[in-house]
Amino acid sequence: MAEQHELEELKRQLHHVADQGNSGADEVLKKVDEYMATDEVSQDHHDGLVQQLRDAVDHFEVEHPRLTAAMQKVVDSLTAAGI
Repeated sequence: MAEQHELEELKRQLHHVADQGNSGADEVLKKVDEYMATDEVSQDHHDGLVQQLRDAVDHFEVEHPRLTAAMQKVVDSLTAAGI
């Protein structure tokens, strides 16, 4: 997975935000973990993660700019990689 490094960095940042009590970060982290745990990713699974991350960017962009930058990087990688 070409975006493996970006996903790991995103997870690290999501853990940090979740540890601060942000339940939205927990939800995104769960989705990323599910995506990474699946060996064969379908187009729907891929698109689901991309949409979840896009929605999360809107939610976190003001309070957590570094996290949203990491999310956007993953979205860009996933979109470029396709399925």
